[in-house]
Amino acid sequence: MPERLAHAWAHEGERYRPTRRDGVFLVLAGIFLTDALLGELTGGNLIEVGGVMSIGVIPWPLVFVVTDLINEYYGPRAVRRLTLLAVGLILYAFVVLLVCMRIPAAPFSPVNDATFDTVFGRSLWIIVGSVTAVVAVPTLPLIYAGHVAVEKYLEAKHSSSDQVTA
Repeated sequence: MPERLAHAWAHEGERYRPTRRDGVFLVLAGIFLTDALLGELTGGNLIEVGGVMSIGVIPWPLVFVVTDLINEYYGPRAVRRLTLLAVGLILYAFVVLLVCMRIPAAPFSPVNDATFDTVFGRSLWIIVGSVTAVVAVPTLPLIYAGHVAVEKYLEAKHSSSDQVTA
């Protein structure tokens, strides 16, 4: 068995050798995904800095910078894929939190069920809002375009009916 392990370890470098470009993408993607998830999980805590806001806003400026860098060097398709991956991971975190909130804490746990539910229960609603926004916002231009098309159709129909009655 040790010989097989030594052989596998000796050839480990041949399996995956990312280019520098791949390595940079992995780091940027890691920052993007980590900060997006942290923003969701910490968002239930409110702070007062010139007004009341969620502490979950702290990681988001870096998410925007990383998004711009990825868009510039890897294109909008990479940003879309990472965004969809982030939504998937955030939904996964939602499910895991729901399950964890249903499992009772041990009597000796330093964090009781009520405290755990209070902290992470707020995060659940933030996750719902964020995922809804990510899904809904891209469709807004389509809804607006549909509205404009209907208005133009109705105007054309109205003007053609005016010409028929005249």
